[in-house]
Parts: sequence; C-alpha cells; structure tokens
Amino acid sequence: MRELWEQMMKCLLHGGNAALSTVVHAQGSTPRGAGARMLCDRRGRVCGTVGGGVVEYQCIRQSAEALAKGIPQLQTYELDASAGGADMVCGGRVQVVIQPYGSNDAPRLTPALNALLEMDKAGEEGYLAQDITPGGEGGFSAIDAGGHVTGAKLPDEVVAQRAARPVCVQAQGRVYFLERLVRPGRVYIFGGGHVAQALTPVLAGVDFRCVVLESRREFLDASLFPGAEEVREADFSNLSSAVQITADDYVCVMSRGHKDDLIIQAQVLRTPARYIGVIGSAAKAADAAAKLKAMGFAESEIARILTPIGLNIASETPAEIAISIAAQLIRVRAGGSAR
Repeated sequence: MRELWEQMMKCLLHGGNAALSTVVHAQGSTPRGAGARMLCDRRGRVCGTVGGGVVEYQCIRQSAEALAKGIPQLQTYELDASAGGADMVCGGRVQVVIQPYGSNDAPRLTPALNALLEMDKAGEEGYLAQDITPGGEGGFSAIDAGGHVTGAKLPDEVVAQRAARPVCVQAQGRVYFLERLVRPGRVYIFGGGHVAQALTPVLAGVDFRCVVLESRREFLDASLFPGAEEVREADFSNLSSAVQITADDYVCVMSRGHKDDLIIQAQVLRTPARYIGVIGSAAKAADAAAKLKAMGFAESEIARILTPIGLNIASETPAEIAISIAAQLIRVRAGGSAR
C-alpha cells in the first residue's frame, strides 16, 4: 500500500490527475476484500488492484469516466455469470467507490498521506478514514494509535470506531470508510543464511517489516536481503542489547546451528512475541524442548515454539520454505491459528 500512496502523491504534486478505486464492501466469494485499492490515471492503471478480471476492467474504464467528469462514482458488481458477460462463478458482491483527484486536492490530502507513510516507516499502528459520502470530495484523515487525527477533521464517533477490520461509519450526515493500514510489529529473523535471504523479500512483498539479525559479519550485507527494513549485528547470547521484542512482533529462528538456535529460543520465550518459529526437524524440536525444560521452562511455554517452522506444504528448497513461513505468518496476522 505504501507504493500506492507514494504514487498518488507523486501524481498530484506534479500537476496530474488520478482516480482512486476503493473496495468498501465485499460480500460472499470475491477476489479481494474491503480495503483493496487501485490507482488509475487517464492512461489506465498505475498501481494496486481491486481483484483483477472483469471488476478491475470495469473500474479502470469507470476511473477514466470519473476523471473526465470530475464526479465520484459508487459501483456495485455482482460476481455471477451475468457480470459483464463473463463466466464469473464467485457468487459475491463488491461495492467500489471511485474518487477522482486533481493537483488542487494535493494540499488537503498530503498531510494525511505523509502521516500514514511516517507511521508505516516507524512501524506504528495507523488508520485511514476516507470520506466516501456520495458527491463528496473524498477527504483523507490519518489516525494514530492514540486517536490523534492528521488531515480532514473527523467526528469523535468515527475515531472511536478504529478496529482491525475495515468498517463504514456514518456520522454527522457523512459516510467514512475506516481501515487500519499500518499494523504494528516486525518480523525478527535470527540468522542470515539461504532461507533468511529467500524469506525477506517474500515477507516484504506482503507488507511485513523484516529485521535480520546476525552475528557473522559476512552476512551483514543489506543487499542479501531485498526488502529488509534493517540488517543488524547481534550477539545471540545477549539479544536484549540488540532488540526489544513486543507482543506485536514475530520471531523466526534460523541461525547457523542448533546451539545458537537454542540460545535464542531461551531468550525469546521470555518475551511476549506473537509468534515464535524455529527452522528444523521434529527430532530437533524434541531435543530442544527437552533442553528448554531442563532450563526451567514449563511445557506450556515451550509449546509456543513452532518447529518445524511454516505450514506443511512438503517444502524443501529455501524458496519453498520461505513461502511456507510467509503463509503461516499471514494466517497468524489475520487472527488464525499458526498450526
């Protein structure tokens, strides 16, 4: 989503026009849920997606119309066999707001977008309230975790509706689409070997912030980890000197060997980490569990560790293992079970 906001600001600040398509309601089986966005200019799609297929095609066409007329649109798409004459068997329903913007809108939109980008950079929780009132100007407001608003003024009842899931809120005669855009938390990857190098770009591509920690200097090369927020040197015997892990954070342990992995696990178990995954076999997991128990950890504490890491998709190569880990983290982030 960062790329979309950056592209939107770039367009508006350089005198261009752009139409933002936002899925504000999705019912049944649909390609994308509420919050999916796509940015179009007069030539067509710039970035983002509302799900592809006939819905995206129609949104691109109607974005051009909205830009030509300067009038926002609310479109409803029924995803069945009658949708645009296409063989759509999803059986869902999607509502999309298409809002045109021009360079004159930049002064009132950029404060909120800049605030969101800063929250994203800092890894702080952040929300976007988009005014989708029919015939309105489509104002933006950024809301931080404490409820502070940047951009268009918002009714208090809208700010109070902040939640993990997108929601439409009606207040004082207006309609707002409220969505959490910046999730708190980072993925701390301990070890910079082949799996970590494959994992980092995959996670970055699905909006996880990754920090790679290594004790070996030859792996402290940011170019090995495309998309990583940071590559940091760490003493694995004293993690607190390099990182403070919170309840919003994810931990992936894949260091040079079992000894270091065990040292890391013993420290990470004393943090409130949301997820702890350790690379290795079931035999390695049993051995580590016995040693952790001997250190005084309860079975309920040890059970927090997921080994082998990732979903069971018969993965073997670093790239396949990376995909299995990313899938597991996506499920945990969405509120599902890691197992």
